[in-house]
Amino acid sequence: MTLSFDSPFTLCSYCRPFSFARLSFFPYRLVTNSPRTHPQVALINTNLRNKSLVHSIQVSGTKTVLFGPEFTSALSDVKDSLAPMGLRYLPQSELESALASTVATRLPKSARKGLTIHSTYSLTYTSGTTGLPKAAELVHFKQLGSGIYMSKMYNVTEHDRLYVCLPLYHSAAGAMSTSLAVSTGATMILKRKFSASSFVSDIRQHKVTLFQYIGELCRYLLSTPETPLDGKNSLRIAFGNGLRADIWEKFQKRFNIPFVGELYAGTEHNVSIVGFLVDQSGVGRGSFGRTGAILQRALNARIAKFDVEKEELIRDKNGFCSLVADNEVGELLGRVNDIFRFYGYHNNEKVNWKEKRKKKLSTIVFHHVFA
Repeated sequence: MTLSFDSPFTLCSYCRPFSFARLSFFPYRLVTNSPRTHPQVALINTNLRNKSLVHSIQVSGTKTVLFGPEFTSALSDVKDSLAPMGLRYLPQSELESALASTVATRLPKSARKGLTIHSTYSLTYTSGTTGLPKAAELVHFKQLGSGIYMSKMYNVTEHDRLYVCLPLYHSAAGAMSTSLAVSTGATMILKRKFSASSFVSDIRQHKVTLFQYIGELCRYLLSTPETPLDGKNSLRIAFGNGLRADIWEKFQKRFNIPFVGELYAGTEHNVSIVGFLVDQSGVGRGSFGRTGAILQRALNARIAKFDVEKEELIRDKNGFCSLVADNEVGELLGRVNDIFRFYGYHNNEKVNWKEKRKKKLSTIVFHHVFA
């Protein structure tokens, strides 16, 4: 069986539990023999139902929906609403069959004609907390760039083993971890769903060296009963965002993690912050926002003074913003230019690049803050 995609496709769930997945050729296997050699994938939040699910599929402009068996019912509930799209529904069993019979060979350059680093490779949706989810366009520049940059920061090689227990429909795992694995050849171990109780056994069994966390995940791990095996593992780095100061030291020492790398990046943002690795002595823990004079000139990020109550940037009488001082609250600004672009949201003209530049970006503020 050969898969043939002539338009973007939507992935509701690809839930086969890969254990030691070498990702180097995975993207090529999916599209080999396809008339469109670089289709875009829309990664749908598997918790969405009804109106939100319909909206997310519609805005993607997809023609094919790939889904796992556990989502058959959810899709059946909205098929009538999606009927005008003329969708092709492809269950997991057919996808696995096609992947198993497809040769993992690198596509010739001619097959990738027209593909650039600024071409969209996937749509990743916002949480939808303030309305329906928006489909952020992620491009190859951001995908490959994040993996290459992190591989240098964390000295990741093909000998590393990366444990991922976060959902792939979020950019943390779907973009950051996969990019890190693809750019280095490291093994990525996918956990179908995070489990605090099986974390230690998973890490030990699969000889994990890298682990990605987010939010309160580390607090959940600390809430499990301590065992003599907690610190007996091969972990060398835990990285992610949202590790709180009140549990950082406890978490790092209990699970005997030599280094922790805290970072920040937004799905659709053109800016990110990556902190230096913090060892168990705690030097540098919780600090960010400072760079040397040379590096600062190359970066497109600044932190400007921000009024928390009014939720707006603080400006002087001339409309200028100012950089924050020590211990002041600020807002992270990313300078938009031909290199660090804002790509906008798919099929959402209200917040596309041109509108953002006209309505939301202040060149006078950026010129002052980035001078």
